[in-house]
Amino acid sequence: MIRATGDLPAGEIRAADKKEPLFEFDAGGYASFEAAKDKASTAALWRPDSRAVAVMTRTTKRSTDVKLFTIAGSKVTKVQMPDFFAGILKDFGVTEVWRCAFERPLRWLENGDLVLHVSGDCVINSGPQEERTKWFEYEITVSPASGKIVDSKQTLVRLKNG
Repeated sequence: MIRATGDLPAGEIRAADKKEPLFEFDAGGYASFEAAKDKASTAALWRPDSRAVAVMTRTTKRSTDVKLFTIAGSKVTKVQMPDFFAGILKDFGVTEVWRCAFERPLRWLENGDLVLHVSGDCVINSGPQEERTKWFEYEITVSPASGKIVDSKQTLVRLKNG
């Protein structure tokens, strides 16, 4: 649930039978805009055993962020997520995204790991000018127990126009 609280929008994790939240977190500045209601701007993916939840919020017009929480009884722990883009950008020989950086939870695996869809764009430094801007998409698997990437595979690379 995303709701406005004071100056910053906040997310809450609640037990189904409780009114008070178990945990509150910053939901990103973009959540205060009307566009945040769009399904492309927010998402929550509960692990089937309800012991973890991945929450995506839009942080800017061209970026999203996934927060991962583990839940044990009434204790909620935020898992420190790795920088997904660092390894991806290394594949292209660059150090930063150009304009877009999106993370979205896709599915939970039977072993409890989380698969995310990570996409964005970058400008490479070689080749013809009209072929330097690339759009990339990856599926990245993260372990909630360690917060580390356990698998990463490129699913798409294409030229980006605009």
